[in-house]
Amino acid sequence: MNQEQRRKLYEKGFKDGVDSLNKFMIEALYGAAALAGHREFGFDADQCITLLNSMNQIVTEHFTSADIIQEAWDEIGLHVVMNDGIEPFQKNEE
Repeated sequence: MNQEQRRKLYEKGFKDGVDSLNKFMIEALYGAAALAGHREFGFDADQCITLLNSMNQIVTEHFTSADIIQEAWDEIGLHVVMNDGIEPFQKNEE
């Protein structure tokens, strides 16, 4: 196996790993959203499906995650700051 073949194999393996991790994270976040809706607001399975379908629509309709974060700020005054380990979700106090 030459260096070019090794590089291609590495790139494929890396992409497959990233794809697998992305799928896992998306499934985990959607599952957590359903559990939070149930635990915090008493959502039943149908209400959780409505919530998750709405989340999916929002994600697919926006070009970037920054667009979603900006819309959350503009619409409800919620700022998502994941680099803030103490308070990653902040509301506008104005």
